Amino acid sequence: MNNFKFPIYVCEDNAKQRDWLTHLIRQYVMIEDLPMELVCSTGDPQVLLDTWAESRQHGLFFLDIDLQAEIDGLDLARRIRDVDSLAILVFVTTREDYIPLTFDYQVMPLDFIPKDDPEVMARRIKKALSTYAKRQLKDGDVKQVFSFKQGSREIALPYNQIQYLATAGQAHVIELTTDNSRYQFYHKSMKQIMDSLGDPFVKLSQSEIVNIDKVQSYHPIEKTLTVQNGDKLTIAQRLYGKISRALKARNIPTEKD
Repeated sequence: MNNFKFPIYVCEDNAKQRDWLTHLIRQYVMIEDLPMELVCSTGDPQVLLDTWAESRQHGLFFLDIDLQAEIDGLDLARRIRDVDSLAILVFVTTREDYIPLTFDYQVMPLDFIPKDDPEVMARRIKKALSTYAKRQLKDGDVKQVFSFKQGSREIALPYNQIQYLATAGQAHVIELTTDNSRYQFYHKSMKQIMDSLGDPFVKLSQSEIVNIDKVQSYHPIEKTLTVQNGDKLTIAQRLYGKISRALKARNIPTEKD
């Protein structure tokens, strides 16, 4: 069973309005049983950016524009959009005169919700949540993606296209292998990547992570496994028991000498 939930972020500097928005989002997500969770609700745009940077998962962002901080809502939205072209941005603000500026900043918000009518506000926030959920669902399953930055380009790959990730021999350089391509990118650590991925990815060692759904066979003596493209990966001794049980549970065949 897939327990992945897509993240929601809130940046609102008015504590009373932030608490109201936080409660509304959590209540609606729970009642509608939506595959998402509120992971950050803050009045500090830098806190939001730092929290988001830990996973870089595509998310839904509710942003006030007139934040009392060095980074205003429009600049915050642009920083998010510069990294993630698929992020869903919603402005919740009293500053309707800023609407034309959203085009200048080229942040492409899903909605611009004024704060003057709480009832209308609640309805449109719920609609944004519902729209976000529908975009992430296909045939009843959550579409999970892993995103990373390669130079100035943001790349998002569905989990079901990724075979494995491995360190590339240089500090903080990761090589990602898909069904038909290979990518290299910089990242702080494999541990952070593993923490952001979850099922169906498993850690083979300090330097390799595999999509267990892409494993074709494994060798119990050599403690290796073969993925669908023919590459062989080594399983760390201390992790072999756990991984072999997972492979057996999926009826993945063993290799013969």
